[in-house]
Formats: sequence, C-alpha cells, structure tokens
Amino acid sequence: MERSIDEMSNEFEEVLAAAADVIKARGASFGLRTAATDAALENFRQRWRLFKLACDRAEDVVDSARRSIMAERVMDAASGMAPGQPETAGLQHLNVPLFERALHKVNAVAADLGHGSAAVAAASSPGPSAATPSVDKAD
Repeated sequence: MERSIDEMSNEFEEVLAAAADVIKARGASFGLRTAATDAALENFRQRWRLFKLACDRAEDVVDSARRSIMAERVMDAASGMAPGQPETAGLQHLNVPLFERALHKVNAVAADLGHGSAAVAAASSPGPSAATPSVDKAD
C-alpha cells in the first residue's frame, strides 16, 4: 500500500514538472506552436498517463484490501464470531445458509459500488454524454 502511495506521489510530481515545462516552452515561443512545445506537451501527456496508471494501481490495492476485509467479516458473521463475542480456539460450526446469504449481500454491494463508480466516472468525464448520463435500472 505504501509503495502504491509513493508511486502515485512520484508520478504526481512528474506531472507537475511536465506541466511547468509546457508553460516554459509556451512562454519561450511566445505562444506559438514549435517543436519544443510539441515535445513538452507529449511529455506531459505521457506523464499524465503514467500518473493515471499509478492511481489505478493504488485503487486496485484498496479494492483488494476492502474485499479481503469484507470476506473476513462474512466468515466471522457466518461462523458466529461477530465483533464483541468471545473468540474460541478454533473456527466454530459454519452456518452455510447464513454464509451464503451474507456472501450474496456482499456481492450485491460490490456490484452496486461498481455501477456507482462507473456512473460517477461517466458523469465526471468531459463530453456530451456527461450532460445526459444514462443509468440502467435493475428490476
């Protein structure tokens, strides 16, 4: 997790440096398009892509940790070892129907979160579709 944060931070610093290079190149060319401004813009685009990839990797780490924690909670609830109850040396008898219901709920919540983050991403992206986002309704 810490490595993902460091990578994201380093990439952000690179994006800022690339943006500063674009501004300097534009200023040096008096706002005209030159090979130097094109190179600075391409470097900025590449750094932006790398920053977005670092953010995506960090998000994957967070999602993985969230799923792991949820799985532990489901197992605890299904085995009767909910928080506040005394722990026993071994795993208690697993209530399979309760486990299946809890797992179904976790999967439903994960699906809802996935649809919600996709809708937020679509709404925040620039373009004509952002003004009229379409949301699928589950019946």
